Amino acid sequence: RDPNRDHEHGRIYRITNPSRPLSEHVAIAGEPIPVLLEALEHPINGIRRRARVELSGRDTDEVISSAKEWISGFDPASEADAHHILEGLWLHQQHNVIDRDLLDLVLNSPVPHARIAARTVQIMWDHSPAAARSSGSEAAVRGEGAAAPEMAAMPEPDADAVVIRTVTEEMRYDVDTFQVSPGQEVKLWFENHDYLPHNIVIGEPGSFEAIGAAADALGADGFGVQFIPESEDVLVASDLLEHNAHQVITFTAPMEPGVYDVLCTFPGHRGTMNARMEVRE
Repeated sequence: RDPNRDHEHGRIYRITNPSRPLSEHVAIAGEPIPVLLEALEHPINGIRRRARVELSGRDTDEVISSAKEWISGFDPASEADAHHILEGLWLHQQHNVIDRDLLDLVLNSPVPHARIAARTVQIMWDHSPAAARSSGSEAAVRGEGAAAPEMAAMPEPDADAVVIRTVTEEMRYDVDTFQVSPGQEVKLWFENHDYLPHNIVIGEPGSFEAIGAAADALGADGFGVQFIPESEDVLVASDLLEHNAHQVITFTAPMEPGVYDVLCTFPGHRGTMNARMEVRE
């Protein structure tokens, strides 16, 4: 049971599978740091979250020292160990301790989800005041005094292009509708300013849910195909773009007038990250 549950109000129903045993209780509050680090390996996210919360209140030097020893026991090339090392990276981020060597390990993880999470940490650290401080303990801040790497300037879109950008940390495109003519040669300029990876997919009218569900069904294999499902409903699609990347896509607009669905097919994004392409004279 969650120790934060309300003991005075409401009613809690527990639904269980009678053929499976209940999860065993894992003690977190007040446990020593090595025990909490071991809890970060637990398969249940709620237990890992409670361990992170508990570790956030412990002495930074003690936590980081123990974490480094804990992380050293994992193989960076192993998919089975990838999430454990990622937890170690998040622990450093939580305690405002910049460790570029650890970051590089996770950026080169064999697991795509871990690499994406690491890129988010990289962006945060590149813009963190800790990276620019010139005083303090090296044990508290790795890479102290190092300047954040310069970001390449985004080129200006072509004058004749339909320009669509992502809005940083708002999970949406900056336009909700754009119009083209039947048979028009279209140049679509797509920019991703968000910290998460995004794509842009144009589908047949009414295909929004079918395309999205097919992309979700790809699972981890989706990274290899940019989360673009094999579907006759997909008319045009960009690659899965990382932060501060852009792509130019050229295509011929459909001859059939109508409202065509536009969406990001990365799992969990399409609910707010969608638009419409209107084909009309």
